[in-house]
Amino acid sequence: MRFKSTWIVIGIFAALAAYLYFVDQPRYEAKQEAEKKEGLLFPDLDTDKITELVIERGGKTARVKKGEDDKWFLVEPVEDRADDGRVRTLLSDLKNMKAKKEVAPADAELEPFGLKEPEAVIRTKGAEITLAVGAKNPVGDARFVRVDDGPVHVVQNYALSGFLKDVSDLRNKDVLESFSWTRLEGVTIRPADGSVVRLVKKDERWYLEEPFQAEADPDEADKVTDKLRWARINRFLDPSQKDADEKLAKGIRVELKQEGQADPVVVEMAEVDGQVWARTEGRNALFTINKDVYQAFRVDPEKLRRTKPVLTKVWKVKKLELAIDGETLLYEKDAGKWKRGGAEIQDAERQKLDALLRAFENTRADEVIGSPGEASRYGLDQPAYTATLTHTGDKVQELVVAEKDGSVYAQAGSDGPVYKMPKTYLDAARTLLEAAKGTQEKATASTESASEGGAKE
Repeated sequence: MRFKSTWIVIGIFAALAAYLYFVDQPRYEAKQEAEKKEGLLFPDLDTDKITELVIERGGKTARVKKGEDDKWFLVEPVEDRADDGRVRTLLSDLKNMKAKKEVAPADAELEPFGLKEPEAVIRTKGAEITLAVGAKNPVGDARFVRVDDGPVHVVQNYALSGFLKDVSDLRNKDVLESFSWTRLEGVTIRPADGSVVRLVKKDERWYLEEPFQAEADPDEADKVTDKLRWARINRFLDPSQKDADEKLAKGIRVELKQEGQADPVVVEMAEVDGQVWARTEGRNALFTINKDVYQAFRVDPEKLRRTKPVLTKVWKVKKLELAIDGETLLYEKDAGKWKRGGAEIQDAERQKLDALLRAFENTRADEVIGSPGEASRYGLDQPAYTATLTHTGDKVQELVVAEKDGSVYAQAGSDGPVYKMPKTYLDAARTLLEAAKGTQEKATASTESASEGGAKE
């Protein structure tokens, strides 16, 4: 009997669960969806279907059309790439626009609401709507609007503000919007009043080809290109500006070579009356940009030359082998902790290790000797120390450091330029050796003390 009662109870609960899932839950979801749409001016608007957005305001028309890959293009009043994010925001504003209240029926006189001659008219195609925007309400926190030939509603200012801005707000403000920076393989800088500077990228390393040949400092090269990579347009100018060609010709021409592309992407820039004018070849736009972008390309090629014997970042080093004064120190990073001989090193030694790694990362040469000749001229045949750095990804760099006639010299590997370094480049390694010896002496003394204590007992 108990067994039968149990099954009856289970059946009741199963039926209740089925009712909640198949009947009550859909009702609840439908109610929520209805509440979301309540008050919306366009409750059934599908913005994915919109292919064109038109904003008429002040006798001017701004028209954007959806192109390939869902990218938006401004076709009126000028032809240019549109700001995709800005357009998507406007469409979202339409979809979520709520009427504060209805204030007049469809057949009401429109002039009192500023709708006889609206301040703005918004139209879409693909999913067609028409929205007229009139005057502000007496309080000033909202505007009167009308959908098609319908009644007059009140909508908050913030929901309409994006549609009442200047047309330039719809234009894409990236100086180089479609350039693939991961495929950048060369940069040529042609100043009107100086030497041509040409950088090329090979195997993820930068090299100077003009005005001289040398390996470039990757950080310095990236600083220059990154200025243009993240450059934004401040203000659009009339592209037919008088003497624009002549003025830009007096500035700098930057040519960016992209892998797989025969022709470079060209950006022209020049300082004009305290502003920097710029233009991207192939784009119907003349605009202003920040001065620091222009200054970045007025670069001294000597400052682009590689002046660090090793190219490293402290946080990327996972292993260091240092051979100095007949000693070999092997450091390995394990779970973020530096160890030597399998044991975690003490703070004093770790600080000296960090100081040496920072010296490797940051210290620049006082002089770079491009064609050094025999290693013995710099004492590199009898080095003061050698270092092998292993980075994440197992990238290995070798360094030889020597001292001769009071000067410190360094060379990466066994060929390439020789770098005349500050004396701190050698001192940092010797200081680390002293710290390691101090740690070892303390460990030995502790062991001997423990042995003597055991013998006495």
